[in-house]
Amino acid sequence: VHRGAIRLHKVSREGSKQVLKIFKDRESFGESTVVSLSCYPADAYADCPTILARVDKMGVQRLGRTSEALRQCLSSSLVRHLDHLVTQLEARAFFSPESRVAKWILEAGGGALVQESGSFEINCPKRSVADELDMASETFSRKLRSLREKGFIRVSRSRIEILDPEGLRTVAVKEH
Repeated sequence: VHRGAIRLHKVSREGSKQVLKIFKDRESFGESTVVSLSCYPADAYADCPTILARVDKMGVQRLGRTSEALRQCLSSSLVRHLDHLVTQLEARAFFSPESRVAKWILEAGGGALVQESGSFEINCPKRSVADELDMASETFSRKLRSLREKGFIRVSRSRIEILDPEGLRTVAVKEH
């Protein structure tokens, strides 16, 4: 993703949709198709104006035969995607919606290393973030309001300002 956001999701036979991840600026997806013969295992949708960089599968495979660095990059990327999916499953099983929102804010605001106040823009619809966190849009909004009322964040339209990263970290690790 050069600029914007791509929502990766799977649709069941019954038509229910499960968001796997939202890829944002400078994030990549689709590596699994480069290293296998299969089609991409999910659907992708741009939630906002988005510019993508397309990578030629055959060209990457040819280059990968001679470039250890490229093979390492692809492996690392696949491992990051797998780690994300495992973390997502754990969060849904063990953490409350408020904990999942707090963790998402910390990650979107710069990752687990957020030490100071800062702010970031949500560059996709809030419903997409709620889908990614496996909750209703209304639940996501209520949890944002709760975190705001506790003084951890300030929300202004699509901008979230982290006021108390330590407080957010405390909420993010609380299990059900």
